[in-house]
Amino acid sequence: MSARGPAIVVGASLAGATAALALRRHGWSEPIMLVGEEDRLPYERPQLSKGYLAGARDLGHLLVAPERRFADAGIELVLGQRVTELHPGDHRVTVGGRRLPYGVLVLCTGATARRPVLPGAGLRGVHLLRTLADADRLRAEVAPGTPVVVVGMGLIGSEVAATLNRLGADVVAVDPLPAPLHRLVPAPVGEMLADLHRGHGVRLRLGRSVREIAGRDRVEAVVLDDGERLPARMVVAGLGAVPNTGPAVAAGLDVGVGIRTDAFGRTSAPDVYAAGDVTEQFVPHRGRHERVEHWKHAIQQAGAVAAAIAGTPVPLDESPWFWTDQYDVHLEVAGWPDAAAPVVVDGVVGAGGQAGEFLARTVVDGRVQAVTGVGRGRELRALGRALPGGPPHETYTDRRQE
Repeated sequence: MSARGPAIVVGASLAGATAALALRRHGWSEPIMLVGEEDRLPYERPQLSKGYLAGARDLGHLLVAPERRFADAGIELVLGQRVTELHPGDHRVTVGGRRLPYGVLVLCTGATARRPVLPGAGLRGVHLLRTLADADRLRAEVAPGTPVVVVGMGLIGSEVAATLNRLGADVVAVDPLPAPLHRLVPAPVGEMLADLHRGHGVRLRLGRSVREIAGRDRVEAVVLDDGERLPARMVVAGLGAVPNTGPAVAAGLDVGVGIRTDAFGRTSAPDVYAAGDVTEQFVPHRGRHERVEHWKHAIQQAGAVAAAIAGTPVPLDESPWFWTDQYDVHLEVAGWPDAAAPVVVDGVVGAGGQAGEFLARTVVDGRVQAVTGVGRGRELRALGRALPGGPPHETYTDRRQE
């Protein structure tokens, strides 16, 4: 590998930190700068809606790596700064008003929580959950008996509803779809999750949407589309996330839903790569670009980018894998879920408001396209190895031990 000048990694995220550290492991000898908008060390987000929000995990458990590890690797951390402009034509970026040259640029700018577009969305007590600061604000306000309305029962909304319920809040969850995680799991699993939440005391309003968040200075109620008024002191919106593609769009990069990359993480601009939640990566076995917002995929993409920059490119062509923890249930999904596809269930999905042990195979054109399971991790991994693109989650060394 020939040195081509400094590497600048934009986004001190899981993907960004992993890419910077992996670059050094691959032998990149030029300076590496890791730029982050937040004034904190890079951290992992999955526990924000679970252990960290519940007070069971502290920041030390979330860090991608301790500060000393970045220093030992010779990675300059520039935190609390935004990259405002990209100039791929002359290999420069604007950071905090400074225009810096790069030999290679890696965009890991992540995504921003989608804000509700509703009357009253700006009232005090309306929360999003994407950052540590968001989780800290949410945790500071919740108390036993606090009436909370969770809007959206995707991954974040479902996990927040479960966590706040366990903290003693009085939780009502609203979603226009027929079940929690409706787009991510087969229908029987979604029904099980709905029963699980109800069994723990969360009141669900499924197939319903929010018309208004009512209150003077602070949230007082949430008004649904049928006129039902839900008393609330807090609202948590779990409405998905929007990729932070602004500078990439302005710079003329190929951007669809996210920054489009090939299977190696290369963008449409020379010497510019991207990884993590901001990307829309080409997946060879799917024959199209896909946006995958999962912890493991961010690590894999960052590794693929570092390898490509190092001159040993290996395409990323795996099926995604993710997990969710709700109450005492650890649910895993490997592959490409399709809520409308037929499903074959082995085991008992659930009964009486409790989850059973099961594997649910989503079948498309006679092939298993996704596997969902609880309590059957070994079998899920074995089935995952037969999915297109290889195993959903191989054994790999924990980054903290490298």
